[in-house]
Amino acid sequence: LSFMPGSRPSEVNRNLLLILRIIHHLQKEYPKKFEYIILTDKNNAHLPKIHIGTQYKYELMAHSKLIVLCSGTASIESTILNTPFISFYQLSPITHLIAKKILKTPYFTLTNIIANKKIVPEFAQPKFNILYDSITYHINNGRLLKDIKNQLQEVSQKLVIPNCGSKIARTIINFSD
Repeated sequence: LSFMPGSRPSEVNRNLLLILRIIHHLQKEYPKKFEYIILTDKNNAHLPKIHIGTQYKYELMAHSKLIVLCSGTASIESTILNTPFISFYQLSPITHLIAKKILKTPYFTLTNIIANKKIVPEFAQPKFNILYDSITYHINNGRLLKDIKNQLQEVSQKLVIPNCGSKIARTIINFSD
């Protein structure tokens, strides 16, 4: 299982305690069943005594059974890799209040927005028990993970443009003429 607490130090600081608590409980409930890795940016190397993966990020993501991630770019990366994930986001109370008033979308995870339906679970301001229960439900439900993978593949096909490099090169050449 992989955990991605965010890319900015403020996100990591806000999310890390929840992630460590989840890992602690998973280790007690599933001793020796899973390995856990926290994937984060090199900018967060200040965190002491925590195994943090900064190299081989995409390989680790691709080989994860499930990723628990802070919503953002990682959700699109997981979608393209067809790796099931659970998305969460923790905001400061005032930012959360403002966001609820302004945003009128039923989803906040980019994958769900692109699909225009809920493919992956998403939790704003998650309580420990709710997020933990979703994780254990997913890791114990192979059929559900397979269904999510299939739906992620459909979304990733919307994101990938065949011969993208060639098309960009032609556009640049045509633009410069």
